[in-house]
Amino acid sequence: MYCKEELCNIKEKMSADAVQSRRRSLHGVAFIKVEEIKVTGLKKWLAGLTAGVVLASGAAVGGAGAWIETLSGVTGLTASAAAAATSGTCGDNLTWTLHDDTLTISGTGTMKNYSAYSNPPRHSSRDSITSININDGVTSIGSHAFFDCNSLISITIPNSVISIESDAFYNCSSLTSITIPDNVTEIKAYVFNGCRSLTSIVIPGYVTSIWSYAFECCESLISITIPSNVKCIDYGVFYDCTSLTSVTIPDNVKSIYDTAFYNCSSLTDVYYTGSQSQ
Repeated sequence: MYCKEELCNIKEKMSADAVQSRRRSLHGVAFIKVEEIKVTGLKKWLAGLTAGVVLASGAAVGGAGAWIETLSGVTGLTASAAAAATSGTCGDNLTWTLHDDTLTISGTGTMKNYSAYSNPPRHSSRDSITSININDGVTSIGSHAFFDCNSLISITIPNSVISIESDAFYNCSSLTSITIPDNVTEIKAYVFNGCRSLTSIVIPGYVTSIWSYAFECCESLISITIPSNVKCIDYGVFYDCTSLTSVTIPDNVKSIYDTAFYNCSSLTDVYYTGSQSQ
């Protein structure tokens, strides 16, 4: 065992480069010098990164999402290598790219389904994404695809999308409006849950079912018209929609489940298009 003085002597004999490049642990978090990572295999390395990073300046930056913007300025990394960290795949034939806080989904076919514990497209940058563009050719929006994108203001969804899976926009708390494509037939569970700034939404006429808690805690939603093909309003669909003042229910609706309008404290006008006997 070395005494404190001996350790100091050993440290003085080590070159500065050796000290900086040495892998070490600080309060249990590993750090490594970025400029020593080879460009080859960079994308794979980034995908598995859980540690912090020590930049050439000696500054420690924790987590991939926090330091990704600095990559192009790090010695030994080209601009193309930095760009690789802002794109990826989100389906067999789908890719995502992030540029200036805009996330773009391109390609054809269905998007991968995610969970709250997996890594949806650019989830590490979810706090800075303000707009999402989904290009024509995409046929579905995967479960949890954009959950917790709490700075998201606008989204463009093409008519090629026929399915929006559960929790897709969960807790997108800054989203104010959205138009669902005409070919979507179901509003899945929790899909807009926690969209607290959502004031208007257009539900297409082909929708036949609205699943549980789809609009829970949409606190700014004022009015809603339920399409004529809907037969059932599930549990908690408008739970805690405290600004909701009016709702139009078509005569096709045969059942309204418990808590569907729970704590809709401002609801004063309910319009039912059917007869009294219905």
